[in-house]
Amino acid sequence: MNDIRFFLIEESVGALSIVTNQGKVWSISKTDKFERDTAISGLAKFYVECGKDADETIDKFLKSGYTYGIRRD
Repeated sequence: MNDIRFFLIEESVGALSIVTNQGKVWSISKTDKFERDTAISGLAKFYVECGKDADETIDKFLKSGYTYGIRRD
């Protein structure tokens, strides 16, 4: 969760690679349509919606990342 927040907040960070506990590698990057405040609000919404379960929050947030201008590879 801290890595996702860092990615969203820091303007100088355009991409982030994530390695899961199962060894799967994901890459996310900000597109030209990225809107920081909207993305942060979306993450917060999912956090509450998911009962503060960080793993579920991140999963749902990244699956809808295109909504916030985030591309997931």
